[in-house]
Amino acid sequence: MFLLSFFLTLSWVADLIIIDEKWVSYSINMRKGQLIDKEYLALDVPEPKFCVKWGLLCIWWPFKGMESENF
Repeated sequence: MFLLSFFLTLSWVADLIIIDEKWVSYSINMRKGQLIDKEYLALDVPEPKFCVKWGLLCIWWPFKGMESENF
């Protein structure tokens, strides 16, 4: 009987936690500089291979919504 009355009061809704998941892509490409004299031309630098990495971004918040405080 307790479970039925608990379900009908909707007080359990305040305890829900909502999650949002999304896969995001990122890449870290670095190019190195060259130290050369003025009379010489810089060497050609090949383009780095484009490698995409994926990460799972998870955000959790309570049913009441995000809370913020002003300091």
